[in-house]
This record gives sequence, C-alpha cells and structure tokens, in this order.
Amino acid sequence: MTGTVTQVAIDSLPGTPGQALASGAGGIVVAFLLALIAVRLLLVVADTERGRSILPVVDLAIAPLLAAFLMLMAGRLAEILPIG
Repeated sequence: MTGTVTQVAIDSLPGTPGQALASGAGGIVVAFLLALIAVRLLLVVADTERGRSILPVVDLAIAPLLAAFLMLMAGRLAEILPIG
C-alpha cells in the first residue's frame, strides 16, 4: 500500500520546473489575494461605518493568502535558482 501511494505521489509531481510554474493553484491564490487587497482598498476609501466593521474580516482573510503567496514564491525561487 505504501509503495502504491508513494508511486502516485511521484507520478503527480511535475516533470520539469516549467511544468511546476504552469500549475493553476498558485494563480488562484494570487488572484484571490489581489481581489481581497482591492476590496480592502475600496473599503478604506469608502470610509463608511459598515466598511470599517468589515475591514478586520478582510484583513483576517488576507493574512493566510499572503503567507501562501510568500511560500509559493519561495518555492518557485528555490526551483529556479541553482543550489550551491
């Protein structure tokens, strides 16, 4: 069973760094992050009572997406840059 799971994991990995860069998961994270940053900016500019009450929720949603974005970028840089 362990050998099968390991083989499935190995088969699902991209073959080249170019294929890894073409995956859609990172793009989805970046799109959501940019959308939430735009919403936050609109809430700050609107300066309404309801906007001020929603702002902490948007900030809370931005934090993990920003962390995921930074992890994706660090991983992509590690793939591209030569070791040593």
